[in-house]
Amino acid sequence: MVMENNVERTETAPSSPTWDSQLTEGLAWLNDRAWPLAAGTLFTSALYLHNYIIEEKVPLSLTSPTIITALPILFAVQVFIIALLVALLLLPTAILFTPTHLDGPKLIEELGLENLKDKNRQPARRRLLGRWLLALSLMAVTWLTLAELFKDSDSTIAALFTLLLPITLFAVVAIKGLWRFWRFSPDFILMALGAGLAQILLLMILGTAVMSFLASTEQQDTWGYPLGLLVILVFGLLQFISLVLIATIQNQRNPIAWITLRGFALVVLIGLFPPASAKLAGYTLQTSASGARHCAVLLWQAPPPGLKAITLDDRRSRDVKILLETEGRYVVRQHTGDPGTNYFVPSDLVNGIAACVPEPESPAQLSPSHPPETKSPAPNGAGDHERTGSVRG
Repeated sequence: MVMENNVERTETAPSSPTWDSQLTEGLAWLNDRAWPLAAGTLFTSALYLHNYIIEEKVPLSLTSPTIITALPILFAVQVFIIALLVALLLLPTAILFTPTHLDGPKLIEELGLENLKDKNRQPARRRLLGRWLLALSLMAVTWLTLAELFKDSDSTIAALFTLLLPITLFAVVAIKGLWRFWRFSPDFILMALGAGLAQILLLMILGTAVMSFLASTEQQDTWGYPLGLLVILVFGLLQFISLVLIATIQNQRNPIAWITLRGFALVVLIGLFPPASAKLAGYTLQTSASGARHCAVLLWQAPPPGLKAITLDDRRSRDVKILLETEGRYVVRQHTGDPGTNYFVPSDLVNGIAACVPEPESPAQLSPSHPPETKSPAPNGAGDHERTGSVRG
């Protein structure tokens, strides 16, 4: 009788869902909520476009049929970019999912993130978080110190030392310490060094963003290092929170629904921060309109009327920044000049778009068939800072 009961329990025990059943269930969940998701997509895209209009002072009608048609594509590109940024954020944490030995445990298994209420694992989580933040801070301080020491050096060895020492320091401190680190398998050690490389690349990106922000406020010398350290600590916390979310996904019966709701919330949250959402929308619109050219030159057969400020000669424009293309016209702005004036160029008058030609460093670098051009008086509406150039087609 006992054996029969055991057999019945074995037969009726729920089995873990397979990936194909989870995919089918997730797609059915999306189909049942198509209208709310579509409405949210249009609202979020319109929010991003609104922020782009406000930040860049671009005259753009949100009720334009062309813009309304492009909203879903704009949303898809924004989600793709955000997903890439999240993947870049999580890239260094791949070391925690790598076995320490051939058949050894993974570091993530020691944390028990799938059950945050387990108090027995809390000390291990605190230790990992502390080591991770300490490794990030030491890496940043070491990298900045070495970069300052060797800033005037042209030695390749110095450059490699400036790069490799912070990477090794992060790998050793973030995992277990030097006395245990070298006991791991060679594959795990290489993965740890790769995580350090990804981390320092992310720190370079963050450092560039922080310095660009402080340069606009003229507080770079005062708040550069404190703000940079704060950003690094917040960055490390975000990586740890992302680990918790990844561990939570593994226990979800419908992971597609879980990811969709959290991902949608993240996209909306970024949309509530106008500078970030305007950058994302601007990247999408400017890249598609200009062919991924930050600085462009419009080519035409005859100069469009009323656009002397951006006209260099009868065949081309001055260096411009293409903000978007809509309703059969390009909305452009002088690349160097009045940042608040937009110009509308009919697209049917433009027969080509070229990249801006940098000014030659010396006359010897010019080709004999392209002698240097003399400067001509700037047309009305163009500042003294405008230059002339040639477009070699």
